Amino acid sequence: MAQFIDRLTPPADTSFFSSFDQQVLGQTSILGQGSNAAQVSWSVTFYTYATGANPSDSNFVGEGGEVYIVAVHKGFVTVPDDSYGKIRFGVTFVPNSGNHQMETVADFPGPDSGTKQGSDHWSYNVDFTQTFSMFQDGGNQPFEFSAQYANTVRRKGVKQHDEGQGVFSLVASDSGSIPQGDYELLGLTLFKHNTLSDWPIQTILWVEGWKDANQFANDDPAEQQVVMLPLGLTYASGAGTAPAPAQNV
Repeated sequence: MAQFIDRLTPPADTSFFSSFDQQVLGQTSILGQGSNAAQVSWSVTFYTYATGANPSDSNFVGEGGEVYIVAVHKGFVTVPDDSYGKIRFGVTFVPNSGNHQMETVADFPGPDSGTKQGSDHWSYNVDFTQTFSMFQDGGNQPFEFSAQYANTVRRKGVKQHDEGQGVFSLVASDSGSIPQGDYELLGLTLFKHNTLSDWPIQTILWVEGWKDANQFANDDPAEQQVVMLPLGLTYASGAGTAPAPAQNV
């Protein structure tokens, strides 16, 4: 079991960094009606790092500049009965330019990474480390920041599938229905997007329920929220502006 580590925020005088926590759902009944509705509490924390060059430089990319985004998922799902074969969670980015898509660098825990423990317990680890070439003193002083996040989740009768592109799902370990119970959410994705003119980027956070592992429950439409992901160009860490208010769509 991985020791819990959360070192994703650089020192307070770091330039060109921003972070915010978005509460997507809080003990919200979704994916059904009445007593058979799943209860979801879900938040996503976004960390944005402009690295390699000063983003105020007109030749940011040519000078080796890159913008990374870390998205960390946390929360719980309560499943009251066997109504669901799969519950999917995802982050979809919609840059201002349709020609520039968000690049997914890595997903954690990773595809087929679960470890079986005992008869039907499954353990999943997030073990993320990345060194970012960042700046202090308003972009005048370069330094190396080693970001790190580690955590473990353990569930009975439920596997986690990382589908790529910031999407993951909970499914029954026996390919049937997810058993009744409370299940912790855990996931981390590293994205990259270097086109500064696309910021702030519209970000859609969504969840949907499937009747089984292969059939989407069309009568239970996805729950979505939309936020604007900011890029910290002129402020130090801990002093950024808040994102645009979330919207239900």
